[in-house]
Amino acid sequence: MSTQAQSDEGVTGRDDLDGLSDDETILRTPEERAQLALKVALVSAALILFMVFATWFLRPEGQIMIEHWPNGYTKTETTYRSQGRGREAHGAYRAWHENGQLKAKGQFDAGLKDGSWVYYGPDGVPDKKLSGTYREDQRIEL
Repeated sequence: MSTQAQSDEGVTGRDDLDGLSDDETILRTPEERAQLALKVALVSAALILFMVFATWFLRPEGQIMIEHWPNGYTKTETTYRSQGRGREAHGAYRAWHENGQLKAKGQFDAGLKDGSWVYYGPDGVPDKKLSGTYREDQRIEL
């Protein structure tokens, strides 16, 4: 190996580069490789976040919003669909009392109660006054 090649190897800490000139060598040092790996990781993370948010905001149906009571228990789980610039309840719905007991379960169709709805008291006992079959937000039978 020539004296020039030995001095280059000692300065940069690189192995033999198979005859590539400095202009052809993109990653010369471990620090440069680490910087590139970090850039690739950041760009990948940004793309993944963009895809997650785009999927969430552009899906026509199936967006689920979960609300919580101050004590950490789940308060409601509502399925939404996009409606123009807004959204409306469409699909499964469940609600819980602050003590964690199920409060209500049913389905929405275009923002209105539709189908079988069951309501429960804080003690878990079904509430027959509210429970029943609903069409267009009106109870039609017990």
